[in-house]
Amino acid sequence: MNTFKRCKEIIATITNYSRRYVVLTILIRFLALCNTYLLLYINKHIIDELSMSVVGGEIYITSIIFVLSIYVAVELVSTLIYNIMQYHLGKINLEYNDHICTVIINSISKLDMTYYDDPASYNQTKQVSRFVTSILNNYNSILEFVFSIISLGISLFISVKISVYISLLSIMSSVPGLIIRRKLKQERHELEKTILNKQRFIDYLSGIYSNKYVEMEMQLYGFSSYILDRIHQNQKDLRTLKTNFGLHNAKREMIIAIINKSIFLLQQICLISVIISKSMTIGDYSYYTGIIGNFSGSIENIVGLVNDIIINDTKYQEYLKIINRKPHIKTDGMQKLSKNDNFDIVFENVSFIYPNSNTYVLKDISFSIKSGQKVALIGLNGTGKSTLIKLLLRFYDPICGRILLNGIDIREYDLTSYRKAFSVMFQELIMYLLPIRDNIIISDIGRLNTSDEEKTIYAILGDLGISKADLDIHKYYGKEFCEDGLVLSKGQQQRIHAARTLFYSGRIYILDEPAASLDSISEERFLDTLEKYSCDKTVIYITHRYNNLSKMDNIILINNGYVQESGSHTELLNKNGLYKKLFSMQNIREKKTKS
Repeated sequence: MNTFKRCKEIIATITNYSRRYVVLTILIRFLALCNTYLLLYINKHIIDELSMSVVGGEIYITSIIFVLSIYVAVELVSTLIYNIMQYHLGKINLEYNDHICTVIINSISKLDMTYYDDPASYNQTKQVSRFVTSILNNYNSILEFVFSIISLGISLFISVKISVYISLLSIMSSVPGLIIRRKLKQERHELEKTILNKQRFIDYLSGIYSNKYVEMEMQLYGFSSYILDRIHQNQKDLRTLKTNFGLHNAKREMIIAIINKSIFLLQQICLISVIISKSMTIGDYSYYTGIIGNFSGSIENIVGLVNDIIINDTKYQEYLKIINRKPHIKTDGMQKLSKNDNFDIVFENVSFIYPNSNTYVLKDISFSIKSGQKVALIGLNGTGKSTLIKLLLRFYDPICGRILLNGIDIREYDLTSYRKAFSVMFQELIMYLLPIRDNIIISDIGRLNTSDEEKTIYAILGDLGISKADLDIHKYYGKEFCEDGLVLSKGQQQRIHAARTLFYSGRIYILDEPAASLDSISEERFLDTLEKYSCDKTVIYITHRYNNLSKMDNIILINNGYVQESGSHTELLNKNGLYKKLFSMQNIREKKTKS
């Protein structure tokens, strides 16, 4: 019943998208149905005319040519009409598949990070291409099913007039296919999932050979043969899966063929007996053989289409799950933020556990950041610094406690206006295959390039140590740098990322390891530039380098998910706690490096 309801939904969806597509598909199938029975009837007359010529010893050439001409004319006209319709259907088909791709991508783009932490959801998203054609495939299967029923009704009406036994034999011939093919299609559907997962792994392993840095490591450490062995083993496993299923499929099809041919033989014996007993013509034999073939074919087609509809419905349900996934993060808060507001931040007893984990990343965290303060978040790797930022940006929500902005729970803010308050430089360096300019103005990428904007960008780049005279950056400012194989250094990428963050100019700067790939001189320039562009703004600075923390208003040391220490650089040194220990260890290491 649920499958039937979803079939109605699919028909309504396709009709709403393109009535022309629905009309064309119905006309094509109606044309094919009429064409089949008309050609059988014309062919009967051709055979009868030839039989009369042979028996009577006189050739009725005019009659034969006339009937043949009608046969050819019907074939040509129907083929012409069919091809014209198929051309227009193909165009709509491609447009609709593109439309579905856009719907799916749009749905995925709205998901929060929790979905990416869920393996089942992630795999479903990665296999989304399987579902793109499921709607049209299911619609076409439904339509084909309806016309197969009509064809079955016509064939049954004609075949019953000849012999009830022949009709019963036709029905019996469909039973093996119904049972065996349905099971085969279910097995094939499950196999496709396994094949897709294995193929993804093979593609991943094969794809790493196109990565320059992976190739460098392979040549250095000599593990290319290991990767190749993994590829070959997975390819072998994939071939085994496919060949085993192919053999399994061939055996079942052979059983179906043996049963069907045996029943066909009985049908022909019954038909010949009827033809002889009723003194029918050879043309009648040919005609009724075609009708019986259509009858058996319609039953077999209906059985196959039922299986197709069930399998496609499974894919359609998975498609519905994808496009109907709702963000776990509430996005419809009523509070609005403007860039002129103050931005006082308070973490109030915040705790957090990542999905599919039982370990607290943060436990009962509390601290505050005043509007305009420069605050550093520090601590050992894995202590929860980046997680705090993800919570503040609402990629996740706390499981306990709350985060306040200007005294209001951040979940009460409209998410779009809330996030516009932040200029963020993530730890991961992402360079899009776009011009340098577009990589910098990513937040306003649809805007036209203006001279003032260009001056601003070059001013920021100049402050960061990339002048207009830098040939690579100047050359690829408005051109996709990937076209000529330009590879930017990590330091260049980090400065372009910094330019992206500073250009956006939010009220709160969040910088996660912003100088990790910079040398000491470039880092100093970056900090000076940051100070220049963030003079009246809040800055949250995550770093493992402690030599510049004296400029910060407040330092918050996170350890094992707790706030262990907080205060200014001087205050923390005077406490003789973990901060002083980490600071001293880094100073000793730097002195050893310099010496």
